[in-house]
Amino acid sequence: MNGSSGTASSLLAALNRQREKPAPLSAFTVVIDRFLDDNEIVHLALEGNGWTWVDPLMLVTDRRVLLLRRGVFGFWGKRGEIAASEVSGATLKVNLFFGRITVRSHGGKLLRMGYNWERNARDFVDSLNQMISGDHR
Repeated sequence: MNGSSGTASSLLAALNRQREKPAPLSAFTVVIDRFLDDNEIVHLALEGNGWTWVDPLMLVTDRRVLLLRRGVFGFWGKRGEIAASEVSGATLKVNLFFGRITVRSHGGKLLRMGYNWERNARDFVDSLNQMISGDHR
């Protein structure tokens, strides 16, 4: 594992904020190695709903917002990212059963992800918007 222990522990802490059972480090080692820089700190994480055989993951770090996806065969890929300084806000669209989170940049770039649990998604969006406004949680 190339990432620092601070990176790994911050990722697990962010994931565990909304999980019943602790996230196993082994399941996210590839995320740390491939997508996070050394000493990058993860503040928020939300595991989403891929609707089929793919599982999205949105991370808010001290440097950026990342949208990742674990595919059918377990391989992780990056779907998009926005630099932290460019993030203008996040919104939550609630549907009957499932909804969608949208993170926007000042330049108009969007990152979208479906979610399963409204409470977790609302907490993620509220926390991200508080971070943007300077009111850290």
